[in-house]
Amino acid sequence: MYRRFVLASVFALTFALPAVAQEKGRKVALLIGVGKYDFAFSDLGKAPENDVTKLGGVLKNGGFEVNVLTSSGAGKDRATKANVEARFKAILDGGDGKPALKKADTLLVHLCGHGLQIDGQSYFCPADAKPDSPATMVPLNGLIRATEASGGTVLFLVDACREVKDENRSRTGIQGKKVELPAKTAVLFSCGQGQLAQQNDKLGHGLFTHAVLQTLKGETGLKEDVSWSQLVAGVETQFRSAEFKAMIPAGKTQAPVLATGELDYTPLVSVKGDGASLVVGGKEKLDPDTAAFLNPANWDGAKNLWTMKGDTLTGKWSGPSATNTSLYSKRRYGDFELSFRVKLTGESNSGVQIRSDMLDRAKYAVRGPQVDLGIMPNTKQDITGSLYGEGGGPNSYMLTPAKAVQRQEWDECSVVVKGKHVTVRVNGETTVDTDFPLDGNRAPVPPTGIIGFQLHRAFPNMQVEFNDIKFKPLK
Repeated sequence: MYRRFVLASVFALTFALPAVAQEKGRKVALLIGVGKYDFAFSDLGKAPENDVTKLGGVLKNGGFEVNVLTSSGAGKDRATKANVEARFKAILDGGDGKPALKKADTLLVHLCGHGLQIDGQSYFCPADAKPDSPATMVPLNGLIRATEASGGTVLFLVDACREVKDENRSRTGIQGKKVELPAKTAVLFSCGQGQLAQQNDKLGHGLFTHAVLQTLKGETGLKEDVSWSQLVAGVETQFRSAEFKAMIPAGKTQAPVLATGELDYTPLVSVKGDGASLVVGGKEKLDPDTAAFLNPANWDGAKNLWTMKGDTLTGKWSGPSATNTSLYSKRRYGDFELSFRVKLTGESNSGVQIRSDMLDRAKYAVRGPQVDLGIMPNTKQDITGSLYGEGGGPNSYMLTPAKAVQRQEWDECSVVVKGKHVTVRVNGETTVDTDFPLDGNRAPVPPTGIIGFQLHRAFPNMQVEFNDIKFKPLK
């Protein structure tokens, strides 16, 4: 099932904000979910109401004043046109015992339901909206313009389709016209132009709102504050993952799109997640490519085995395991340069997966080429700098180092992957410089794949540390 929503494009923005620290203010949320309509709109089921109800709980725990209007709500909490506009006005101007929205405040608006574009104007369809009657709908541009006088930060999350043609009324969706946002305003659309916003029956949510919830709850690895920019990054990264792509119908695409200017740092909620986090806290500011690579939302793995302290990522077994396990990137990479320092404690084996795929998602096990680190479990031979075919079975390849490597307490490693060629260097020595061999199934290495940091099951007391990680994509 999908949601129809047609909105004006807001990509061409013409404002800039001063880089000043944000005064602490109120945080207010207006969440509107419409799954059932009084008139001739298709039924969206329970997902829109589930979306706003669940999101409301998360935001309330994060310090937001939450307003939820739904199609099944009673009285002033029913998502009718009159109620939606009245509640929005009360938040902006003050009402029901609450002060008006001020410059230091943040308003988060979440819209779930149908919408239409009529005569160039974008409308949200409340529960009592009538087809072909704009007067019964809520103009989105009107909501955006009304926030400008407050001076507060206003953030819109729009979980709905874009540019969907309605053959019955011979209307198309977004025409790509320019709409200027007021300063300190941003919109995160659930999908790009021409795409559908999908719902998932098993989740009971729209995919977009599910990704929002996962990020705000710390399920993507964030441990402390979740800001607006981190929320956007978390949602976008999840939609690039194999897990999300598998929930989108074959032949369809859904990719969230952000429209914004330069916002001040805008914290939303704090989380107490126990997920592995790659927020590097070293003294040196990260370059943009490395920062994107190390974004916490880009990583998944066994959360009890990986920790980050300062700028050091540590993997440590908490007991015996039946399989190797990895902290792996959700994004796939093709050609790149990756460098890092690594420290292995005692008899240990680890590795860095490149151009790899998932083998067992439940166990965070992967298969594919691995830059091996440490010793062979059976022979105790040091194979640091080798290229090994992880998860490839008995025919898995192994390229031993070109020369023995003088190991140190912290080993300096670099990996360059370009086309079919891979080069590995350890402590200044080139250990591998060749084309990728065939894998255990006699198949070539794929053009893109995930990257992962591994713990080997043969050493239940092992510990591995990585730091000074740097990443650069190659074109």
